[in-house]
Amino acid sequence: MANLGDAAKAHGLGAYQNDVSQALQTMEIAEGRSGTFDVFGGMRGAIANTELGVPAGAPTENGCAAPHVAGYGLWHGWLVWHAVKLDGGPIATAGSSIVKKEGSMLVLYTPAAAMVHHLCAADVKHHAATHASVQHASVQVTKAPAARLIRVADTGGDGAVSYTMAQATAGKTVYSTHCASCHGANLQGVAAPAIAGKEFLTTAHTNGYSVSILNTIVTQNMPFNDPGSLKPGEYADVMAYLLASNCFPAGKTAFPTNPGSHFGTVKLSIPAHPAGTPDKNGVCPVK
Repeated sequence: MANLGDAAKAHGLGAYQNDVSQALQTMEIAEGRSGTFDVFGGMRGAIANTELGVPAGAPTENGCAAPHVAGYGLWHGWLVWHAVKLDGGPIATAGSSIVKKEGSMLVLYTPAAAMVHHLCAADVKHHAATHASVQHASVQVTKAPAARLIRVADTGGDGAVSYTMAQATAGKTVYSTHCASCHGANLQGVAAPAIAGKEFLTTAHTNGYSVSILNTIVTQNMPFNDPGSLKPGEYADVMAYLLASNCFPAGKTAFPTNPGSHFGTVKLSIPAHPAGTPDKNGVCPVK
């Protein structure tokens, strides 16, 4: 409104056009778009991706789980999905990121769904680890090891992880086909979070992610529209591509398709000595 007021008082055409343009841009950002849940989502994004879009009295479920009945899936205020019955009536799919038929229902997943499912998987790991610690607390108290930067030079019993550059190159192709539509060709996120570079590794370090946790998220929750649909070798290649893109050096041992119980326990963090030349986002290109 301030810009419109300035425009009404403007004495020149240039100043008038500039003030009106600023006013229109401000209104457009405030209105936003339903296809994004970040700051540019505005009011439309909030209605499409949060509990603000749930009608009063409508049935709701845990958004981390698949829908059981028609209704809305919520998680910490985020709207994850809207399940509707296939009864022949019109179904509004505008603003949905993914639409899937599940039994007698059509499930409309919001643009925020991929981000929420990513956090759900991490939450499950966190609670499982906490529960295990509580169970053993009465038996013995073990000092937790300090977080370390991930090592990828071998696959020894200390939980370090290796991959080959040939795997990373193959994984780039798999990623482009099955992952880039949500996570972006540059791995910085589109409808889903960034999965490489400074932003991702800072979040991973803060949340205590290990390679094992990342592998679980990738193999059990991705691709988002068809979880678990890739072959074990394809998942291993994608993991190798992610490690390479996050500037961790390749080794001589391939990333495993069937990780053991001691696999990948070293925590993810920004490498002290990155392999390759990171771009401005901290991502190392894979050829």
